[in-house]
Amino acid sequence: MANKKYKIALMGASGSGKTVFLGSYFNLITNLGQGRPVFFNTPEAEDEAGRIIRTLFRQQIPVKEKARKNLLSYSVDSLGMDILFVEVPEGGSKKRRDWEDHKFLPELKSVDGVLFFIPADELMKNPERFLRENGTFLEALSFLFENTASRWTGGGKVPVVFLFTKGDTVPDVSVEQLTDKMTAILVKEGQKFPALSACLSGDRQTVNAFKAIPIGVWPEPKKLPQKYEPQNVIKPMEELYKMMSSQEHERKKIRSAVIATAALLVVSTAVTWGMDHYRWSGAKSEARKLVAASQYADALKVVDSHGKGYIFPDPIPLVPSVLRGGADKESFRSGILKAYEQAQFNNLQPLIEKIDTSRMPDVKSAEYLDASEKVEEYLANPDFRKINQANFDKIYSLRWYFEAGQALHGKTAGSADGASDSGEALNLVESWLGFLPKLPEQWKSEGARKAGELFAFWADMLSPDAGIESVEDFLASAQKLSGNPNATDELKKSIAERETAWKQMIADKWTDRGAKWVQEASALSPEEGIGKILTFLKREDLPENIGKTLSSALNGQYIRLAETLAGDPAADIETLKGVFGRYPDMPEGARKTLSDRILALAKNEASKIAAGIEAASSLEALGARLPDLKLPWTDYPAGKDDVAASFKKTFSRLVASEWEKIAEKGSALAEKKDFAGAKELFASSVEALTARLEKTGLGAFGNGAVAEAAEFQGKKIDELRRSHFSVCKAAFEGLKSSNNKEEILPVAQMLKAFAALWPDSEEAAEAEKASLLLDAVHNGAKAVLTIVSGDFSAVDSLLDTPDMKILLKKDGKTVLETKTVDNEVRPSFGEKHEFTWDIGSRFTLVGMETGGILGSDKEVFNVSVDAGGILGYKKLTGTLKNNGNSITVKLDIELPDSPWN
Repeated sequence: MANKKYKIALMGASGSGKTVFLGSYFNLITNLGQGRPVFFNTPEAEDEAGRIIRTLFRQQIPVKEKARKNLLSYSVDSLGMDILFVEVPEGGSKKRRDWEDHKFLPELKSVDGVLFFIPADELMKNPERFLRENGTFLEALSFLFENTASRWTGGGKVPVVFLFTKGDTVPDVSVEQLTDKMTAILVKEGQKFPALSACLSGDRQTVNAFKAIPIGVWPEPKKLPQKYEPQNVIKPMEELYKMMSSQEHERKKIRSAVIATAALLVVSTAVTWGMDHYRWSGAKSEARKLVAASQYADALKVVDSHGKGYIFPDPIPLVPSVLRGGADKESFRSGILKAYEQAQFNNLQPLIEKIDTSRMPDVKSAEYLDASEKVEEYLANPDFRKINQANFDKIYSLRWYFEAGQALHGKTAGSADGASDSGEALNLVESWLGFLPKLPEQWKSEGARKAGELFAFWADMLSPDAGIESVEDFLASAQKLSGNPNATDELKKSIAERETAWKQMIADKWTDRGAKWVQEASALSPEEGIGKILTFLKREDLPENIGKTLSSALNGQYIRLAETLAGDPAADIETLKGVFGRYPDMPEGARKTLSDRILALAKNEASKIAAGIEAASSLEALGARLPDLKLPWTDYPAGKDDVAASFKKTFSRLVASEWEKIAEKGSALAEKKDFAGAKELFASSVEALTARLEKTGLGAFGNGAVAEAAEFQGKKIDELRRSHFSVCKAAFEGLKSSNNKEEILPVAQMLKAFAALWPDSEEAAEAEKASLLLDAVHNGAKAVLTIVSGDFSAVDSLLDTPDMKILLKKDGKTVLETKTVDNEVRPSFGEKHEFTWDIGSRFTLVGMETGGILGSDKEVFNVSVDAGGILGYKKLTGTLKNNGNSITVKLDIELPDSPWN
């Protein structure tokens, strides 16, 4: 079965989003496979849809050449529908009869559904503009509602879907709120759009509404959304398909019902036709009486009311007219209309024949008012045009005369006094400018004055508290009026004055708005303030000076943000860097504040790390800080060197500390005379340090440390050797005054141990010599003490030269008595005493001057020699003196040489 053809009327002012919506719809269906499939019926339709889709979704730019909707014919085979768009043109008169003159009205009557596009933001924010720009379409829709309902469609009206486009501009407003707003506006305008107002305020079965976002959220008016996120694009279209299809289904049901009941009606006609005929006869009789009384309007009401009381609908196609009551209703009614028209025209004819259109009427006269009222009454009945076209045209041709005259004096809808809002008042100005060329020359001056009055009345409706957008609307409308070819020079001058004032008002309001925005931003957190100002700066309508003000405020917000973050202890480097990422256009001053803070934080972090390194108490703890040397320090390049310096310093300190510990241990061992242990400790220190460095991961730093360790090791071992040697030598020295034989052996062993511990040292030989000496001393040494000679000059005299002998005593006993040498002041003895010397040896030498036979011996010399101590034997060689006398002795002993005297 072939698809049924459906026409959809597209209504909505230019810029309401028709092209974008249809482009998105066809893109979703044809490219993304969503919704019911459609098929274009002509190559032209496919090309046109493809052009829009390519522009929006491939080039991603706004469509400059709007869609040619009349080309976009397509089929929805799943619903058996062929769709063709009918775009209602903008413009048109505000009078119904003017609509009937337009050539598109027959096509408008033929549509099956309506898509009405209304920008959501304009509806909510500027209802006056909504009414002004959509007046033509609202009247067309009202016209449709009045002319498409019939008994054969079940009384239903053409289905309508209201599309509130640009839904992203009012994200917090629901479709219900938008619908209520539209309804409130249109119901208020009920006199202008009665059928539409009645439909919206009553049953809405054939009306639906959607808040649509065809593509997504637009960042700027001329910049398409980055993401394709359509909402309510397919659903409104398919809802309209459903409504149109449902109404067609209802029509079919009604036609079927009529045919089914036709037979029954024929049967019942015989019973009912008499009743209808009787009633109709009564109605005609009553109507004739009213006609006779010249009450034509009342007579027509009687005739029309009779039709509403028929038992059978009129017309009934299956019932012959001869069987229906009131069959001559139309001819009877037509006769009344002819009489009514003729009577009206006859009353007007003498009045209009007197009219001189070249002269301004006296609208205050009763004659003029009577004629004006009758002309208005005549023209208010459109049926008169059909009854007598010539009469109607004659009266219609004078309409301007009465309307212009009344408007000139403020008596009709052309009067500012009757304007309820600025939109209507503006229409009055435009309408009056349209009248001006039609006015006779002598009316022109007063007409121009009236134009100025109407303009002033409209301009004065702009409140000083009006928003910028409202002032801009007034300014744009004023500029349009100034460009009207019928505007006089005086009117243009008035308009120019208002334009100047309004431009200043706009500038002042922008200044106030900019200051308010800056104040609002300053009350927020810095980042919120920046975001708010950046949003304002994106506005395309932003004046240049306000842009500069906001830019300056933005710099202040950036500085406030930088100072706030710089003073926040919790803001770390990553947080501060994140600000650079979020705000790449941050000015240099704020950027420097943050950069300085980042540098300070990085330096502080380097200081903390350096302090942590320097606090390390062991090489192992320092090894755990090795990762600190690999930190990048991109924000503070010197941090790497600072940390490395601290590491090196700490490493040196810890190594030095280790050596101090070793030195202390070595000293302790040396104090205990454990020189071997001390040497072992020092000798193994380098290897121990190297092992620890490798274990702690500090091996790479150990080369210098090991070299220092080796130097330290050598120094400490050398000091230990000298200390050891000094101790040995001191012990040896101590034996020089010792008479205790038992003390010799330990010292000898000490010297031997030294020689064994330090075999390669220079002191080792001395120690060995000393130990040999001590061994010999310990065992006792064979010795010969020779009393060589004497010198007793002290006892020599002129009278007597002494005779001398020497006594050698040990332990009080004389062990040697020399011979007596007579008469010699310096006698030579040469006598020897053999003995075993040890460190306890002690001798006394006594010089005796003999007295001969008669005299007694006299002691003239007495010296005790303590030959104790390991080197005490040396005291037994040399000259001993006492009381001016001396004895020379010599000791021959078998002992090794002492390395130390």
